[in-house]
Amino acid sequence: MLDPIYLLIFGLTFFNVTVSILRHFHFIQLKEYRYDRFRTLLRYEGGFSKLTNPIGAIAFLLSIYSALAQNLLLFLLVAILGLSSNLWIILQKGIFRPKPTKKALLILTITATFTTLFYLSTATITKLNLIYIFTLPSLYLITALFYPITKLAKERQIQKATHKLSKFPNLTVIGITGSYGKSSTKEFLYQILEPHKKTIKTPKNINTDIGVANFILNTDFQDKEVFIVEMGAYQKGEIAKICKMVKPHISIITAVHNQHLSLYGSQKNIAKAKFEIVDNLRPDGYFIYNLDSPGMKYIQEFLTHTPIQKSSISKDTNLTDVSQDNSNLKFQLNQTNYQAPITGKHFAENISLAILVAQKLQLTDKEINSSLQNLHLPENTFSIKKGIKSSTIYDDSYNSSPAGFHAIIDTIENQNTKGKKILITRGMLELGKDEKHEHQRVANRLDQAFDLVITISLKTFHYFQDYLPEEKLKYITDPDQLVQFIDKQLDQNSLVLLENRVPSQLIDFLTKEQK
Repeated sequence: MLDPIYLLIFGLTFFNVTVSILRHFHFIQLKEYRYDRFRTLLRYEGGFSKLTNPIGAIAFLLSIYSALAQNLLLFLLVAILGLSSNLWIILQKGIFRPKPTKKALLILTITATFTTLFYLSTATITKLNLIYIFTLPSLYLITALFYPITKLAKERQIQKATHKLSKFPNLTVIGITGSYGKSSTKEFLYQILEPHKKTIKTPKNINTDIGVANFILNTDFQDKEVFIVEMGAYQKGEIAKICKMVKPHISIITAVHNQHLSLYGSQKNIAKAKFEIVDNLRPDGYFIYNLDSPGMKYIQEFLTHTPIQKSSISKDTNLTDVSQDNSNLKFQLNQTNYQAPITGKHFAENISLAILVAQKLQLTDKEINSSLQNLHLPENTFSIKKGIKSSTIYDDSYNSSPAGFHAIIDTIENQNTKGKKILITRGMLELGKDEKHEHQRVANRLDQAFDLVITISLKTFHYFQDYLPEEKLKYITDPDQLVQFIDKQLDQNSLVLLENRVPSQLIDFLTKEQK
């Protein structure tokens, strides 16, 4: 009969290792299996507190000593400390689960098989302790070993997609990139073109080389006239790779700002990466861009060495008289009046970029205005929803950038409501050395704009602390506690802004009476 203490240690170790593997792999997957983005998580996004805590670190160090000492009570202490660490993270942040993709399941299966075979070779208490020590390093090693295999498979998919698209020479390809506003501009352009031309676009947040390649391979382009491709990048060369696959006729840069600054190092490097969409245009290609974006000075500099057909928008020249009339956005572009049933003056820039493309594709002003009457925002991009207790929910949970955050605060400040104005946010990510500065710039405006600010990130809470009264600022990370708290705070006709990714339970709760 097995020793009860051994069974207890076995059970605790199994639980600790399983929960830790799922948590670590969740963040590996969230950062797209990329070393550069995972490093950013650890360096700028409080990755240590998401992956472990001081109790877990002590348990790990103690496990090394106990493996050498082979002391049963030390083994038990390690298991209990590991349990305490994992339960603390679960209570604070919930259980992390990776998405069950083929790649994820294969890596996790190999890790689990390796661990099981290692233990079964000689099932001893020391083996349990070694499993506790080495399983996570094994997970990272196995994930790293998959990189060359994944890269080869990805290159093959890209080659196949390139070949397939070359069979449609009459398909007009439009590429869109930028630090922010890519998805909004893509959706606006699609909605303007689709009633008049057979148009297709990359869906949702598909904007990587392999994402675009897989979409092309799974899509029928037989009767299509226009293909709109959103292009994202975390390092130089990635937009160029997508461009070589789809060969754009028209390229758009929506903005150059400090988004992903932690990966690029400088705004000029961000601009160089975005400019690849211009460098890789077809010889007769056309470039459209937003001059009002802070980093566009670098794009202007690069354009002096790149003769190409182009046009731009700017509030100093051709984008004028921008106003918000209830739920209608009105503006002039090149002295022509336009309006759309959109809330948010900052969206005039994205719509204007789309209009310039439509004009380049020979749509008339009558056709453009007809499409604008039915324009709507993408899901989770400043979507206005009816909420519980007659509240209004501004759902901007898709993403967040400094410029976007400030623009939305402008909109909220001008909203008249009888109830509280409440902000719920995790803050902005991947801003590198500018992270603190950008959060403090936002924080400086929150006291006047909102009655209550709730952060679900401890780091964001600390950034906001010096700018808001204690009673106005709350830090709540547990989704259930957040729901309970917000239920007590909402009054009739409250306005709630959800900025950047928030728990799905919260969105479901706030809009439940309307479903």
